[in-house]
Amino acid sequence: MVNTATELLPGNTKICDSLALNKETIEGLFEDYIQTGIKKGEVNKNIDPKAMASMLFIHYNGIKVISKIRHDRKELLSTVQLMLSLLD
Repeated sequence: MVNTATELLPGNTKICDSLALNKETIEGLFEDYIQTGIKKGEVNKNIDPKAMASMLFIHYNGIKVISKIRHDRKELLSTVQLMLSLLD
């Protein structure tokens, strides 16, 4: 998705709509999981599920880009751990 977005946008409304739907779908899944975690007491109840879902989606896509530049697994995992710690 990252390659598609950077190569074919802006200007292609069909692809833009498809990518927007993908973003909405993935963020919706993240938001559902976060809300479930809050209900179970596994996620901080003060977190805004919608905002956190958006941040997770952005982080996920950023990792996909950075992993093409640097293949430092330890570095990438440490950023994922930091991101997930925000849910505590």
